[in-house]
Amino acid sequence: MQPNAPILTRLVEGGRVVPWWKADRVRLPHEIMHSVAYLYTDQIAAEDGDSTGAATAFWVSGEFRPGAFPQGTTVAFVVTNRHVIERGATTLRWLGRDGTPSILNVPKEDWFFSSNPNLDLALWTVPLGIEGNVFLIPTSRFLIPDELDQFDVRIGDDIFMVGRHLGFDGKIKNTPTARFGHLVQYPLEDIEDDKGRKHKSFLVQMPSLPGFSGSPVFLYQNEIEKNAEHGRVAIGQRPRFWKLLGVNLGHLKAFTATYHAGTQARNQYLYAEINSGINVVIPSWDLGSVFNELLRAKFGIG
Repeated sequence: MQPNAPILTRLVEGGRVVPWWKADRVRLPHEIMHSVAYLYTDQIAAEDGDSTGAATAFWVSGEFRPGAFPQGTTVAFVVTNRHVIERGATTLRWLGRDGTPSILNVPKEDWFFSSNPNLDLALWTVPLGIEGNVFLIPTSRFLIPDELDQFDVRIGDDIFMVGRHLGFDGKIKNTPTARFGHLVQYPLEDIEDDKGRKHKSFLVQMPSLPGFSGSPVFLYQNEIEKNAEHGRVAIGQRPRFWKLLGVNLGHLKAFTATYHAGTQARNQYLYAEINSGINVVIPSWDLGSVFNELLRAKFGIG
């Protein structure tokens, strides 16, 4: 470590000092890569790695009041977009921590949708025992509205998404891909998707392609940078921490003018769709509200 590094930007992690010039790299927690599953249209497509209609899902563990379930029970769920299930991608393939792939068809009727038709979310309650070989994102990691101020969440904060890149997704075994970007708008106004659903959502600047629908999107904050800005000494803290920002819905479409072939004359009747570079992310607290709906409907809790 450089001897003159200011103490303000030093940090102790795991018993060792991490200097400021090494602490700002965006390196993902390893377990996050084990939180993702792929969705296919059927068993054969899952076995072949067929990308037709493919999408992403992720694993979540619920936290409930004492006595709600038998002691020691882990209640796990799979989360994705409702439009993914509605178009028939209901067969899960996931890779366990031991590297073994598993495939399971989940009938469409077993997926739970919110009573709010504008919430493009679908949840499936996982049978006991299946969840033991993956990383379950705990509901305590869901960002909630009060934490926007508590954690000083700002426009420009780092975010990342883990999901299925159809060109590099792994044919035999899942190979999730991470994508990185920044928060560009809070969920203050309704954003309309291509199905006409309107909902208050985060906007993030991050590349997205078909296949990433249903991916988990995370806030990844730099504690050293924040503490330095506020004049605090960052001793004994981790350089970064993560929270689930929400669920990726897809890129926000934009349209551009077209021109008659071989001329500079605009075609007033035809516009071309382009990727705006902006993704729509359903806030994690809305996912939490759908969990509450499911628990009331399925378990009588809440």
